[in-house]
Amino acid sequence: MVSILIVAHEGIGEALLGIAEKVLDTCFAQVEVFPIPLSYDLSHHEADLHRAIERLDEGDGVLMLADLIGASPCNLAAAELDLNVRLVSGLNLSMLLKVLNTRRLGLDALAERALCGGREGVMQVAAAGCV
Repeated sequence: MVSILIVAHEGIGEALLGIAEKVLDTCFAQVEVFPIPLSYDLSHHEADLHRAIERLDEGDGVLMLADLIGASPCNLAAAELDLNVRLVSGLNLSMLLKVLNTRRLGLDALAERALCGGREGVMQVAAAGCV
């Protein structure tokens, strides 16, 4: 099964994963949050992130989900991309729920589901409410 590593500003990943676990009424194995403090030196976290990826990967790869494209968590995660690691940025709850519900897919297919889940969770709501 593909492992999931949420790389996000401190507090964001923990909150989203906590909500997802409550909504889906389960705790997930091989899913971790790698929080990045707002004030830090990126070089202090490179080795820790690398070790987290190595620890999580049980052979099926690691999908990293970052909160904001171009922000420090995403930039740090991008340096870890390889044949067995993918990164999708723009994390939202819809994306996370989609990924957690389809983890049996392969790494590339799961990355695509993350993109779809993220896009499906963003829309303008009309005055009459959600459609």
